Amino acid sequence: MRILVLGLVILSTWQSGFAGGKFYKWIDKDGVVHYGDYVPPQYSQQERATLNKYGSTVDVIPPAKTKEQLEEEAKRNQIQEEENRKRIEQGTHDRILVHSYASEKDIDIACGKRIILITRPLGFARKELDGFRKSMADLENKKEGHIRAPEPVPASLEKEIQETRELISQKESYIASREEEQETIRAQFRSDLQRFRELVKSGEIVLTAGGDAKISNPEETICFSTSIAKKPSTLPPTEGVGKGEASCQGTQSCARAWERALRYITAKSGKRPQIINDNIIATDDPRKPNEVGLSVSRKEGTGTMILDIFCHKSDAGRKYCQSSEVQAIRKEFKEYVELQALE
Repeated sequence: MRILVLGLVILSTWQSGFAGGKFYKWIDKDGVVHYGDYVPPQYSQQERATLNKYGSTVDVIPPAKTKEQLEEEAKRNQIQEEENRKRIEQGTHDRILVHSYASEKDIDIACGKRIILITRPLGFARKELDGFRKSMADLENKKEGHIRAPEPVPASLEKEIQETRELISQKESYIASREEEQETIRAQFRSDLQRFRELVKSGEIVLTAGGDAKISNPEETICFSTSIAKKPSTLPPTEGVGKGEASCQGTQSCARAWERALRYITAKSGKRPQIINDNIIATDDPRKPNEVGLSVSRKEGTGTMILDIFCHKSDAGRKYCQSSEVQAIRKEFKEYVELQALE
Protein backbone atom coordinates (compact mmCIF):
# COMPACT_ATOMS: atom_id res chain seq x y z
CA MET A 1 0.00 0.00 0.00
CA ARG A 2 2.87 2.40 0.83
CA ILE A 3 4.54 1.62 -2.50
CA LEU A 4 1.29 2.37 -4.34
CA VAL A 5 0.87 5.70 -2.56
CA LEU A 6 4.49 6.65 -3.26
CA GLY A 7 4.00 5.77 -6.92
CA LEU A 8 0.85 7.88 -7.09
CA VAL A 9 2.70 10.80 -5.50
CA ILE A 10 5.58 10.55 -8.05
CA LEU A 11 3.11 10.18 -10.90
CA SER A 12 1.18 13.20 -9.64
CA THR A 13 4.37 15.21 -9.38
CA TRP A 14 5.49 14.10 -12.85
CA GLN A 15 2.16 15.04 -14.39
CA SER A 16 2.16 18.42 -12.66
CA GLY A 17 5.67 19.01 -14.06
CA PHE A 18 4.50 18.39 -17.57
CA ALA A 19 1.54 20.66 -17.01
CA GLY A 20 4.17 23.40 -17.06
CA GLY A 21 5.77 21.93 -20.19
CA LYS A 22 9.15 20.71 -18.86
CA PHE A 23 10.60 18.39 -16.25
CA TYR A 24 14.20 18.40 -15.09
CA LYS A 25 16.74 16.15 -13.44
CA TRP A 26 19.73 17.44 -11.49
CA ILE A 27 22.20 16.38 -8.82
CA ASP A 28 22.80 18.39 -5.65
CA LYS A 29 26.11 19.00 -3.91
CA ASP A 30 25.75 15.75 -1.93
CA GLY A 31 25.30 13.66 -5.05
CA VAL A 32 21.53 13.16 -4.57
CA VAL A 33 19.44 13.04 -7.75
CA HIS A 34 16.45 15.40 -7.90
CA TYR A 35 13.48 15.75 -10.26
CA GLY A 36 11.21 18.75 -10.66
CA ASP A 37 9.53 21.23 -12.96
CA TYR A 38 12.19 23.83 -12.17
CA VAL A 39 15.83 23.83 -11.08
CA PRO A 40 16.61 25.71 -7.86
CA PRO A 41 18.80 28.79 -8.44
CA GLN A 42 21.76 27.28 -6.55
CA TYR A 43 21.90 24.44 -9.12
CA SER A 44 21.05 26.45 -12.24
CA GLN A 45 24.73 26.68 -13.27
CA GLN A 46 25.33 22.91 -13.00
CA GLU A 47 24.73 20.23 -15.59
CA ARG A 48 21.06 19.26 -15.79
CA ALA A 49 18.83 17.15 -18.01
CA THR A 50 15.43 17.77 -19.58
CA LEU A 51 13.12 14.72 -19.51
CA ASN A 52 10.11 13.74 -21.60
CA LYS A 53 6.82 12.45 -20.21
CA TYR A 54 8.25 8.96 -20.08
CA GLY A 55 11.21 10.04 -17.96
CA SER A 56 13.76 9.70 -20.77
CA THR A 57 16.48 12.29 -21.25
CA VAL A 58 15.85 14.46 -24.33
CA ASP A 59 18.43 17.17 -23.71
CA VAL A 60 21.44 17.77 -21.49
CA ILE A 61 22.28 21.33 -20.57
CA PRO A 62 26.00 21.56 -19.82
CA PRO A 63 27.24 23.38 -16.74
CA ALA A 64 28.01 27.11 -17.05
CA LYS A 65 31.60 27.78 -18.06
CA THR A 66 34.00 29.16 -15.51
CA LYS A 67 35.74 32.51 -15.97
CA GLU A 68 38.94 30.70 -16.93
CA GLN A 69 37.09 28.57 -19.52
CA LEU A 70 35.43 31.62 -21.03
CA GLU A 71 38.79 33.41 -21.30
CA GLU A 72 40.39 30.38 -22.93
CA GLU A 73 37.51 30.09 -25.41
CA ALA A 74 37.76 33.79 -26.28
CA LYS A 75 41.50 33.37 -26.83
CA ARG A 76 40.96 30.40 -29.17
CA ASN A 77 38.31 32.33 -31.11
CA GLN A 78 40.66 35.30 -31.47
CA ILE A 79 43.44 33.05 -32.78
CA GLN A 80 41.04 31.44 -35.25
CA GLU A 81 39.80 34.81 -36.47
CA GLU A 82 43.37 36.02 -36.96
CA GLU A 83 44.25 32.87 -38.93
CA ASN A 84 41.17 33.36 -41.11
CA ARG A 85 42.10 37.00 -41.72
CA LYS A 86 45.65 36.09 -42.72
CA ARG A 87 44.38 33.35 -45.02
CA ILE A 88 42.02 35.77 -46.77
CA GLU A 89 44.74 38.42 -47.09
CA GLN A 90 47.21 35.86 -48.45
CA GLY A 91 44.68 34.69 -51.00
CA THR A 92 44.07 38.25 -52.14
CA HIS A 93 47.80 38.96 -52.35
CA ASP A 94 48.39 35.73 -54.29
CA ARG A 95 45.80 36.74 -56.88
CA ILE A 96 47.55 40.10 -57.27
CA LEU A 97 50.89 38.34 -57.83
CA VAL A 98 49.34 35.98 -60.37
CA HIS A 99 47.87 38.83 -62.42
CA SER A 100 50.69 41.36 -62.00
CA TYR A 101 53.91 39.51 -62.80
CA ALA A 102 54.92 37.15 -65.57
CA SER A 103 58.47 36.55 -64.34
CA GLU A 104 60.89 37.16 -61.47
CA LYS A 105 62.50 40.02 -63.34
CA ASP A 106 59.11 41.73 -63.61
CA ILE A 107 59.07 41.85 -59.82
CA ASP A 108 62.50 43.45 -59.69
CA ILE A 109 61.54 46.04 -62.32
CA ALA A 110 58.38 46.94 -60.38
CA CYS A 111 60.45 47.31 -57.24
CA GLY A 112 62.96 49.48 -59.10
CA LYS A 113 60.22 51.90 -60.14
CA ARG A 114 59.17 52.30 -56.53
CA ILE A 115 62.73 52.72 -55.30
CA ILE A 116 63.69 55.32 -57.89
CA LEU A 117 60.89 57.60 -56.68
CA ILE A 118 62.71 57.75 -53.36
CA THR A 119 66.26 57.70 -54.69
CA ARG A 120 65.92 61.00 -56.57
CA PRO A 121 64.65 63.13 -53.64
CA LEU A 122 67.16 61.35 -51.38
CA GLY A 123 69.95 62.57 -53.65
CA PHE A 124 68.67 66.11 -53.42
CA ALA A 125 68.32 65.84 -49.65
CA ARG A 126 71.90 64.62 -49.25
CA LYS A 127 73.15 67.53 -51.34
CA GLU A 128 71.19 69.92 -49.16
CA LEU A 129 72.57 68.28 -46.04
CA ASP A 130 76.12 68.70 -47.33
CA GLY A 131 75.37 72.36 -47.93
CA PHE A 132 73.97 72.82 -44.42
CA ARG A 133 77.03 71.15 -42.89
CA LYS A 134 79.40 73.38 -44.86
CA SER A 135 77.43 76.42 -43.73
CA MET A 136 77.62 75.21 -40.15
CA ALA A 137 81.40 74.81 -40.42
CA ASP A 138 81.70 78.39 -41.73
CA LEU A 139 79.47 79.71 -38.96
CA GLU A 140 81.43 77.87 -36.29
CA ASN A 141 84.68 79.32 -37.67
CA LYS A 142 83.19 82.82 -37.45
CA LYS A 143 82.16 82.17 -33.87
CA GLU A 144 85.66 80.93 -33.03
CA GLY A 145 87.08 84.10 -34.55
CA HIS A 146 84.97 86.25 -32.24
CA ILE A 147 86.01 84.17 -29.24
CA ARG A 148 89.71 84.42 -30.09
CA ALA A 149 89.49 88.19 -30.68
CA PRO A 150 88.24 88.22 -27.89
CA GLU A 151 84.88 89.88 -28.48
CA PRO A 152 81.23 89.05 -27.89
CA VAL A 153 79.61 86.63 -30.31
CA PRO A 154 76.79 88.50 -32.11
CA ALA A 155 73.30 87.29 -31.20
CA SER A 156 72.45 87.10 -34.90
CA LEU A 157 75.32 84.65 -35.43
CA GLU A 158 74.21 82.48 -32.52
CA LYS A 159 70.70 82.48 -33.95
CA GLU A 160 71.94 81.50 -37.40
CA ILE A 161 74.01 78.67 -35.92
CA GLN A 162 70.97 77.38 -34.04
CA GLU A 163 68.75 77.57 -37.12
CA THR A 164 71.33 75.76 -39.24
CA ARG A 165 71.72 73.09 -36.58
CA GLU A 166 67.94 72.53 -36.68
CA LEU A 167 67.99 72.32 -40.47
CA ILE A 168 70.72 69.67 -40.28
CA SER A 169 68.73 67.69 -37.73
CA GLN A 170 65.55 67.87 -39.82
CA LYS A 171 67.33 66.85 -42.99
CA GLU A 172 69.08 63.93 -41.25
CA SER A 173 65.71 62.72 -39.92
CA TYR A 174 64.17 63.02 -43.38
CA ILE A 175 67.01 61.04 -44.98
CA ALA A 176 66.81 58.33 -42.32
CA SER A 177 63.05 57.96 -42.78
CA ARG A 178 63.31 57.71 -46.58
CA GLU A 179 66.12 55.17 -46.33
CA GLU A 180 63.94 53.14 -43.97
CA GLU A 181 61.10 53.43 -46.48
CA GLN A 182 63.38 52.08 -49.20
CA GLU A 183 64.30 49.07 -47.09
CA THR A 184 60.62 48.42 -46.31
CA ILE A 185 59.88 48.37 -50.04
CA ARG A 186 62.78 46.01 -50.67
CA ALA A 187 61.61 43.68 -47.90
CA GLN A 188 58.08 43.57 -49.34
CA PHE A 189 59.30 42.76 -52.83
CA ARG A 190 61.70 40.12 -51.49
CA SER A 191 58.68 38.53 -49.84
CA ASP A 192 56.74 38.79 -53.10
CA LEU A 193 59.58 37.09 -54.98
CA GLN A 194 59.66 34.21 -52.50
CA ARG A 195 55.88 33.77 -52.70
CA PHE A 196 55.98 34.00 -56.51
CA ARG A 197 58.46 31.12 -56.59
CA GLU A 198 56.24 29.09 -54.25
CA LEU A 199 53.20 29.67 -56.47
CA VAL A 200 55.17 28.69 -59.59
CA LYS A 201 56.35 25.51 -57.87
CA SER A 202 52.82 24.62 -56.75
CA GLY A 203 51.43 25.19 -60.24
CA GLU A 204 49.20 28.11 -59.29
CA ILE A 205 51.26 30.32 -61.63
CA VAL A 206 51.92 28.88 -65.08
CA LEU A 207 54.78 30.69 -66.79
CA THR A 208 54.13 31.68 -70.39
CA ALA A 209 56.70 32.33 -73.12
CA GLY A 210 59.35 34.62 -71.68
CA GLY A 211 57.96 34.16 -68.19
CA ASP A 212 60.89 32.01 -67.16
CA ALA A 213 63.10 35.10 -66.88
CA LYS A 214 64.61 34.32 -63.50
CA ILE A 215 66.91 36.38 -61.31
CA SER A 216 70.15 34.44 -61.61
CA ASN A 217 72.38 36.98 -59.85
CA PRO A 218 70.68 38.96 -57.05
CA GLU A 219 73.69 41.31 -56.87
CA GLU A 220 72.70 42.73 -60.26
CA THR A 221 69.26 43.79 -59.03
CA ILE A 222 68.02 46.79 -57.08
CA CYS A 223 65.80 44.98 -54.61
CA PHE A 224 67.55 41.70 -53.97
CA SER A 225 71.17 42.77 -53.80
CA THR A 226 72.94 42.59 -50.44
CA SER A 227 74.42 46.00 -51.25
CA ILE A 228 71.65 48.52 -50.62
CA ALA A 229 73.67 51.36 -52.11
CA LYS A 230 74.02 49.54 -55.44
CA LYS A 231 72.38 51.39 -58.32
CA PRO A 232 69.56 49.61 -60.14
CA SER A 233 70.53 47.72 -63.28
CA THR A 234 66.92 47.53 -64.45
CA LEU A 235 66.66 51.28 -64.92
CA PRO A 236 68.46 53.20 -67.65
CA PRO A 237 71.56 55.13 -66.57
CA THR A 238 71.49 58.90 -66.91
CA GLU A 239 73.87 61.81 -66.79
CA GLY A 240 73.39 65.51 -66.11
CA VAL A 241 73.92 68.22 -68.69
CA GLY A 242 73.99 71.36 -66.62
CA LYS A 243 71.65 73.38 -64.47
CA GLY A 244 69.24 76.21 -64.84
CA GLU A 245 68.42 78.63 -62.05
CA ALA A 246 65.52 80.93 -61.28
CA SER A 247 64.54 82.93 -58.23
CA CYS A 248 61.57 84.67 -56.68
CA GLN A 249 60.70 86.92 -53.76
CA GLY A 250 57.60 86.96 -51.61
CA THR A 251 55.23 84.18 -50.68
CA GLN A 252 52.70 84.73 -53.45
CA SER A 253 55.29 85.31 -56.14
CA CYS A 254 57.19 82.15 -55.15
CA ALA A 255 53.99 80.11 -55.10
CA ARG A 256 53.26 81.22 -58.67
CA ALA A 257 56.86 80.52 -59.67
CA TRP A 258 56.63 76.97 -58.28
CA GLU A 259 53.42 76.38 -60.25
CA ARG A 260 55.17 77.65 -63.39
CA ALA A 261 58.11 75.35 -62.73
CA LEU A 262 55.71 72.40 -62.60
CA ARG A 263 54.12 73.42 -65.89
CA TYR A 264 57.53 73.93 -67.48
CA ILE A 265 58.82 70.51 -66.49
CA THR A 266 55.62 68.81 -67.64
CA ALA A 267 55.70 70.58 -71.02
CA LYS A 268 59.41 70.11 -71.72
CA SER A 269 59.65 66.46 -70.63
CA GLY A 270 56.34 65.45 -72.16
CA LYS A 271 55.30 63.53 -69.04
CA ARG A 272 53.74 64.14 -65.65
CA PRO A 273 56.33 64.45 -62.84
CA GLN A 274 56.50 61.48 -60.47
CA ILE A 275 57.50 63.60 -57.48
CA ILE A 276 55.67 66.80 -56.59
CA ASN A 277 56.02 68.45 -53.20
CA ASP A 278 56.98 71.78 -51.68
CA ASN A 279 60.70 71.33 -52.36
CA ILE A 280 61.09 68.91 -55.29
CA ILE A 281 59.44 68.39 -58.67
CA ALA A 282 60.92 65.50 -60.68
CA THR A 283 60.04 63.24 -63.59
CA ASP A 284 61.30 59.69 -63.88
CA ASP A 285 64.56 59.05 -65.75
CA PRO A 286 64.63 58.94 -69.56
CA ARG A 287 64.32 55.47 -71.07
CA LYS A 288 65.10 56.47 -74.64
CA PRO A 289 68.02 58.44 -76.13
CA ASN A 290 65.69 61.21 -77.35
CA GLU A 291 64.07 61.78 -73.95
CA VAL A 292 65.09 63.90 -70.97
CA GLY A 293 64.39 63.71 -67.27
CA LEU A 294 63.86 66.99 -65.44
CA SER A 295 63.81 68.03 -61.82
CA VAL A 296 63.50 71.30 -59.94
CA SER A 297 64.53 71.65 -56.32
CA ARG A 298 64.55 74.57 -53.92
CA LYS A 299 66.11 75.14 -50.56
CA GLU A 300 63.60 75.48 -47.74
CA GLY A 301 62.97 79.08 -46.84
CA THR A 302 64.60 80.50 -49.99
CA GLY A 303 63.36 81.63 -53.38
CA THR A 304 66.11 79.91 -55.39
CA MET A 305 65.03 77.11 -57.75
CA ILE A 306 67.53 74.81 -59.45
CA LEU A 307 66.68 72.95 -62.66
CA ASP A 308 68.54 69.67 -63.36
CA ILE A 309 68.42 67.97 -66.77
CA PHE A 310 69.20 64.26 -67.16
CA CYS A 311 69.73 62.52 -70.48
CA HIS A 312 69.99 58.86 -71.42
CA LYS A 313 73.53 57.61 -70.85
CA SER A 314 74.25 56.32 -74.32
CA ASP A 315 76.05 57.71 -77.34
CA ALA A 316 72.75 58.77 -78.85
CA GLY A 317 71.64 60.19 -75.52
CA ARG A 318 74.84 62.23 -75.13
CA LYS A 319 74.41 63.58 -78.63
CA TYR A 320 70.83 64.57 -77.87
CA CYS A 321 72.04 66.33 -74.71
CA GLN A 322 74.20 68.63 -76.83
CA SER A 323 71.34 69.56 -79.13
CA SER A 324 70.01 73.09 -79.16
CA GLU A 325 66.63 71.72 -78.12
CA VAL A 326 67.94 70.41 -74.79
CA GLN A 327 70.19 73.42 -74.18
CA ALA A 328 67.18 75.67 -74.68
CA ILE A 329 65.35 73.89 -71.88
CA ARG A 330 68.03 75.05 -69.46
CA LYS A 331 68.32 78.57 -70.83
CA GLU A 332 64.60 79.31 -71.06
CA PHE A 333 63.79 78.06 -67.55
CA LYS A 334 64.76 81.28 -65.78
CA GLU A 335 62.84 83.56 -68.13
CA TYR A 336 59.71 81.41 -68.15
CA VAL A 337 59.48 80.98 -64.38
CA GLU A 338 60.51 84.49 -63.29
CA LEU A 339 58.59 86.51 -65.85
CA GLN A 340 55.47 84.44 -65.66
CA ALA A 341 55.53 84.56 -61.85
CA LEU A 342 55.32 88.34 -61.97
CA GLU A 343 52.05 88.32 -63.93
